[in-house]
Amino acid sequence: MRQKALSPRMLRQLPLIFAWSLAILMVCSQLLFLLGVVRVRAATSGKPGVSANAPGVKGASKEAYKLAKRMAKRIDQALYFSIDFDVDWTNNNSP
Repeated sequence: MRQKALSPRMLRQLPLIFAWSLAILMVCSQLLFLLGVVRVRAATSGKPGVSANAPGVKGASKEAYKLAKRMAKRIDQALYFSIDFDVDWTNNNSP
């Protein structure tokens, strides 16, 4: 099967198509970078929460300690929505 040649109009639009494609690529790469930053910050913020609410610390909350400990242990599960975009970022299943 023989390929059709590009029309002059299409050839004139190629720089515009290329520019838009490059812009979309740059935005996507920045978004992925920001998601990586969020994951690192969230992963490192669990330990201070555990130590701030540890038993024996004045004004510490037992519930906050349990939550911080669980989040620090299961940070990959808590941030799974930032890796797999098919996963809802909320557990609210209502339409």
